[in-house]
Amino acid sequence: MSMIAWTKRYYPVSARRRMSELAAVQHSLRKWEGLRKKILAEYKIKKYDNKIISDGAVSLEINEETCALCKKFRSGDNCGDCPLYLVRGCVQCDYAMSREEEGPYEYWVTTGNPEPMIAWLELTLSAMKPKGFMRPRS
Repeated sequence: MSMIAWTKRYYPVSARRRMSELAAVQHSLRKWEGLRKKILAEYKIKKYDNKIISDGAVSLEINEETCALCKKFRSGDNCGDCPLYLVRGCVQCDYAMSREEEGPYEYWVTTGNPEPMIAWLELTLSAMKPKGFMRPRS
């Protein structure tokens, strides 16, 4: 298998602003599930820093440019109404909450373990309703 096959399964469309909130969370979750070490190994993909690389040449950088949630909600350093940001108590995914050593994105960069991000995205998905993320009223 290859990066092309991985992309077809776990990153079939590029992250873009014009996705619904639900589609953006689902897109992100699918990508992060594909970043599990076992899956990367099946596709003969290696992780290097914040990139995944196949055959030493084809790569995908895992950052705000390949994140559907960042594309939809991020403005500069502000995550705005990102559902993941809101579920995390208005803490960005690359920052640690008080009970974390690292935020889930940084944890993946340093360890290669996507499970904390997957858990947060699943929690975000479960918090969503058919009409979109239920935000507290101000």
